[in-house]
Amino acid sequence: MKNKQYKLPLIVFILTFILLAFVQVKLERPMILAERFLKGSEWVVTAWLDAIITL
Repeated sequence: MKNKQYKLPLIVFILTFILLAFVQVKLERPMILAERFLKGSEWVVTAWLDAIITL
């Protein structure tokens, strides 16, 4: 019974993760969801891109 309870949420999580990951890989300039929905969150993306560039 316990395994059945988590089956649908797990499938939805995996499907959502795959779809969002695909979008992030295919975009020319990927952005996180916070940049779209929260004002003033551009600094997060800038810091994230700086961290990737310095690696």
